[in-house]
Amino acid sequence: MNSIFLRIYGGVILVCMLVGVLFYVSLETINYFRLNMFRASIVSGPVLLVAEMAARQPPALQGRWVADTGRLMDSHMQLLERQDLTLDDADIDRLQQGKLVLRTLDEYHRNGEAVVRLPGESDRYIVARGEYLTEQQARGLAELVSQYLAQYPVAEWSGLLDKLNGQFSFALQRIPPFQVELDDEKKHRLFHDEQAVAHFAGNRGGNTQVTAYRLLPETGEVLM
Repeated sequence: MNSIFLRIYGGVILVCMLVGVLFYVSLETINYFRLNMFRASIVSGPVLLVAEMAARQPPALQGRWVADTGRLMDSHMQLLERQDLTLDDADIDRLQQGKLVLRTLDEYHRNGEAVVRLPGESDRYIVARGEYLTEQQARGLAELVSQYLAQYPVAEWSGLLDKLNGQFSFALQRIPPFQVELDDEKKHRLFHDEQAVAHFAGNRGGNTQVTAYRLLPETGEVLM
């Protein structure tokens, strides 16, 4: 009798342990895919904007422009030929559709690589490598968007921001100077030195919100 009871009791414990392990593995898998989807949504908009702006540069200057933009964005960016990359069929299919290929480069998923096809080209790709997420990246993105807007008449800016907001996972907007909430030192850099500045809220490395600001000299507004 005791033997039967022990076998039943042991079986119940084993099943409970198995369910617990399966639940943990499922949860970790879900969190991993959610993290990758979130990072892809954060990275894809800026990298696609870099590709669009690079395609407008003179062909002889495109490689240098991409490298300079990488330094602005606190990333290592290169313009490479197809033979210089390791891509599988799924990667090539995504790239030909104008989509991004995103990879992690370390076990902690802090450093990543993004690959995107240069618009209008079939065998040239922009490869961006960097850490997620730095203050310089936020400032660099604000600077890049301001350069993008400056290529167009002010009357078209609202439509352009709507287009970018459709690509980015965060909102871009123009605000009047009095709505800027920064300390005096950052306001001086923003309005007098005309530098892009970034403001962090929360604990860096945890739940962090970063907001970047860039003065738009053409209108006196601030890009946020």
